[in-house]
Amino acid sequence: MPYNSYTKMTRDDVLDATGCVDPDGDALTFTWRVPRSITTEDVFETARTQTVVTEEGETEVKLHVRDGN
Repeated sequence: MPYNSYTKMTRDDVLDATGCVDPDGDALTFTWRVPRSITTEDVFETARTQTVVTEEGETEVKLHVRDGN
């Protein structure tokens, strides 16, 4: 189930989910979705990524973490 978070982003933010662990020890996969505009978004598939936004303000950032099961 995705975790959605609203946050104020600055022009040069680091998104970090490296603290996520699976209780069973399974490997995790990550999908970050950061909107670029109303119709496009950037997608990152690493636990930690850096993104640059063109306008500062409130942005919905979505993180989906899967354990393969």
